[in-house]
Amino acid sequence: MAKLTIKTRRGGLWVYLAIVLGGIALAVSVPLVYRLSGAPRPAERVEQIQREILPLFASVALPPGAEPRGDLMEGFTHRRGVTVWVEREYMVPGSFAAALAWHEPQLVAQGWRPYERAKWRGFAASFCLAPSWVLELADRGDFSRSRPPHHRLKLRLNWYGGVTERDCANAQ
Repeated sequence: MAKLTIKTRRGGLWVYLAIVLGGIALAVSVPLVYRLSGAPRPAERVEQIQREILPLFASVALPPGAEPRGDLMEGFTHRRGVTVWVEREYMVPGSFAAALAWHEPQLVAQGWRPYERAKWRGFAASFCLAPSWVLELADRGDFSRSRPPHHRLKLRLNWYGGVTERDCANAQ
């Protein structure tokens, strides 16, 4: 068998040592700079948003005759940034179009703006409140042919870190 040896120069050891020490310095400095900047840690930010989201969700007006259906659900995801959400379904008299026509002036009066109206469909609509809140209304079931006519309306309030005041202002 042939004996393999790797020849290195003395300078190569110093280069490797410099790379390792540079990596350690970078790994230590990034969290330190983040901490000293005064920005809240992601876990603290999620807790803060979760404290704010329920009162904001409760302030959303509901059409007359709306009854809760099922439990209030809440959670958060951590894909490409943080999203915190809360949602609930309601049984609402009439059609989704009628509920949307009722909701739009109510939400605009509370400071919400229509969001991405070009993407609205006959069964979903969104409103935003700067800086990062998005309220989605969705038709979860149309029972307009039953007596009395009604539908299931899902309200979902999201906090997206990616929605800025500029996005909300230009949402029309």
